[in-house]
Amino acid sequence: MNPSSDPPPSPPRQYKVPAHARPPHHSLPSKPAQAVKLILINSSSQKNKDQTMKLLFALLLCCLILTSIFMEPALAKPGFCESKCRARCAKAKKQVRCEKYCNICCAECKCVPSGTYGNKHQCPCYQKMRNSKGQPKCP
Repeated sequence: MNPSSDPPPSPPRQYKVPAHARPPHHSLPSKPAQAVKLILINSSSQKNKDQTMKLLFALLLCCLILTSIFMEPALAKPGFCESKCRARCAKAKKQVRCEKYCNICCAECKCVPSGTYGNKHQCPCYQKMRNSKGQPKCP
């Protein structure tokens, strides 16, 4: 074989890479100032995330506390009304009657105002209940 008869070597083939397959141009900063700016942007976004998480946690905690306050009567155990009415009627002259009506009101309203007198604003349903004569039903 004659070395001069061999065809010249062809140049290596170059393929075009689609744009979506190429690495982004901004993935690595070309200048130190850009690197510092990129680090500052990332750290500030992390601070915002931390602040957001703290705010969400505080909001969730407040909701949990408020729910537990307002749900106490609804989730009350069977002795809830008896114990609350016993305390409410502790100083009543007619204790048996006081406890009877207090338990009726508590069963309907699922709450009893604190103290032995007054404070009916704490339980609006308790305050609104009336007897057949239009007088307050609940002690």
